[in-house]
Amino acid sequence: MKIHFTLVCLFLQIIAFAQFEENVTEMGNWQDPDAPIIAPNWIASKYHDIWGVEVNGKEYAIMSTRIGTHIIDVEDAADLKVLHTIPAAYQGDFAVHRDFHDYNGYLYVVCDEGPSTLQIIDIRNLPDTISVVYDSNELFKTSHNIFIDTANAKLYAAGASSANVLVATLVNPAKPKLMYKYNDGYIHDLYVRDNIGYLNKADDGLFVVEFGNSDFTVLGSLTNYPDQGYNHSGWLSEDGNYYALCDETHGLKVKLLDVSDPADIKFVSLFGADVTNNSIAHNVIIKDNYAFVSYYYDGLQVFDISNPEEVNKVGQYDTYLDNNEASYKGAWGVYPNLKSEKILVSDMQTGLYVFEMELAPVADFEIDFDGGTTASFVNKSRWKPTAYEWTINGETEVVSIEANPVYDLVANDITEVCLTVSNAKGESTRCKEFNLVSTPNYFVNSNINYNINGDNIEINYVLNNNKQISYSLIDVNGKVIYTNTIIENAGSVNHKISLPTTNKLLILSLQSGNAVWSEKLVNLP
Repeated sequence: MKIHFTLVCLFLQIIAFAQFEENVTEMGNWQDPDAPIIAPNWIASKYHDIWGVEVNGKEYAIMSTRIGTHIIDVEDAADLKVLHTIPAAYQGDFAVHRDFHDYNGYLYVVCDEGPSTLQIIDIRNLPDTISVVYDSNELFKTSHNIFIDTANAKLYAAGASSANVLVATLVNPAKPKLMYKYNDGYIHDLYVRDNIGYLNKADDGLFVVEFGNSDFTVLGSLTNYPDQGYNHSGWLSEDGNYYALCDETHGLKVKLLDVSDPADIKFVSLFGADVTNNSIAHNVIIKDNYAFVSYYYDGLQVFDISNPEEVNKVGQYDTYLDNNEASYKGAWGVYPNLKSEKILVSDMQTGLYVFEMELAPVADFEIDFDGGTTASFVNKSRWKPTAYEWTINGETEVVSIEANPVYDLVANDITEVCLTVSNAKGESTRCKEFNLVSTPNYFVNSNINYNINGDNIEINYVLNNNKQISYSLIDVNGKVIYTNTIIENAGSVNHKISLPTTNKLLILSLQSGNAVWSEKLVNLP
């Protein structure tokens, strides 16, 4: 009877584990061989946040421990290698909060304990070398989180020792300069895009703030919503209309909010791990149609949010197999933004995980056309599509099933292109409007040559037919300093332009219809 009971328990345990590994495959796991078996801090934490970068065509995980920051090569996920370790100003078992962001070839690191610093690490020469170019407490000693609005070169330090939010310019990425401070209540974390910040204000809710160059404006807030707890962190959808919000309170679910009008934020839906009544979300990142959540005890949880009112779980992997508790252990951070589509997760007790997933693809593409009779359709779809269908101009007829076809414009000009991609998990369609017109008589790019003789530029090329050609010279500031449009005859063309009296870099441009050729001039006198 005892043997039978043991087998039944083992069988049930195997079923339980299988349920926690749905649609997610572990590719690799790294743990620090020098870490203590059990960390003596209040949450037994050996590892903290995770970030990812691509430098010189290779991908890296950025992982933090009690020592500092580790840069890990994830190209071969089965053989994860630590390439560089950057010691932190504050080290030891009681350093439990570190955070990262990157910008323009630099990695930014903060810590929320001890006499710490803002570290800036030049990672442009990875994998070979890195260098710490800034390590100072001038702006702040500690910070709970940082975020960088890369489009505007601004760093935001949330929950910093010197401000609730400190705003600094990264015009010089290696030398941040204070712009101003936001001190309207404690901010635990924030997400910023195009100067609009989504501020997690702990027990006071979510606030949306426009950060100018010298001051800020509150655009809206949400201070009362379902399943409300400790407003901890969140992420904005790629279209800017929805925001996923994690309340760091046991038993509460993730909220999806409509933030298309910051002055009128609307609750849309709840979704969660639903493993136990103590399940607790920590951090979330939205990528394409999916919300990737590091869910503490329940590990990685992935949700399809393409229908915001009916969110579905599409994958999960439990990185922490001990019993769930009313504390804070397990998956801390998640990073799904690598081009390879590898998903990085940091677990506070079990280290770095690299995962892959099978998800319904998300269609995307570009059109490569600079004049002529053909256009290249360039597939940019994600999540491993296996089939492609291209249509044009609102028609249902499929013009190609190749991933990257070349389309002949002689038969049809193009006003719209649609791409439908699919795999075993589903399909996705994306359409874009264009105005692509065949220009068969354009100049032949490969035959264009120029020479600088004294004060003149001599341009030589071949035209198939008589054609109107516009010649331009543009300076380094984008100012057109010379332009002339004439009808050139078919055949060999020799055109001369007198060089202007300038020592600035010049760009020579030729345009014929939709065909444009341009090149930086070298060997200027």
